[in-house]
Amino acid sequence: MRHIHPRSPYGTFTHEVWALISTHLAGTLDPPGGLRGPDAVARDIVRAGLACRDMWHASREGLEKLAAVVPILPSDQPWGPPQPLLLPSSDWPAWDALLRQPATHELVDLQQAATDLKLHLTGTKPELVLRLLGHFELHAPCPMPVRLWVALKQERACGAFALSEGVRAQLSDLRKAGNAASARHLDNRFVSLAAARRELCAAFESTAGLLMAHQACLELLTAQQRAWKRIKRRLKQEGKRTQEERQRRGISRSKLV
Repeated sequence: MRHIHPRSPYGTFTHEVWALISTHLAGTLDPPGGLRGPDAVARDIVRAGLACRDMWHASREGLEKLAAVVPILPSDQPWGPPQPLLLPSSDWPAWDALLRQPATHELVDLQQAATDLKLHLTGTKPELVLRLLGHFELHAPCPMPVRLWVALKQERACGAFALSEGVRAQLSDLRKAGNAASARHLDNRFVSLAAARRELCAAFESTAGLLMAHQACLELLTAQQRAWKRIKRRLKQEGKRTQEERQRRGISRSKLV
């Protein structure tokens, strides 16, 4: 299938065009602490790859581009995983070659990889392959770039509070304005970062979308704050009048006595 539509006025889409679309999706990754993390972007690339055969082949380039830019979280972060699957300084191409076709590697290569990961070296070659895959929580050879897989596992291991302070502040304001998605997120801090991002992306699409929604609610919040200030001022005045009235009644009674 090489045409968007048999009668499309745009003609045939070349592989370069499909690859451009796929790599553009990879470029929608938000900075750390934003809404569009590795999980959301990878899902979009894979879904786009289901459009046709050519887009499926181009989606591989999108995943490669995403793997090159995803952040690997440092293990010293309090909200990060207790131990990274691989250090950020790892030889990622070598791990790609190993985990995509582990059975084709020599036993000495597998033992060296197990040593790097501080795994046991005993057992047969198939046992060593399963041990290496198990370290990365894989049941089969890695279906994507290893760096992207590590980033996805780390995102799912983090708590939802790993979102930036600015994002949380905007969600708090939206909650005050009655936004249901913000309220659900703030009321459930124990879900994973990936799950929280999926829900928030469904509501706001990206960090930029969240910012636009926040700006739109600022006028409403300002009106609510002004109304609340008027209510507080009126209550204060009523309380003051009530207190003065009680004082006058007390003085009148004392005169009668």
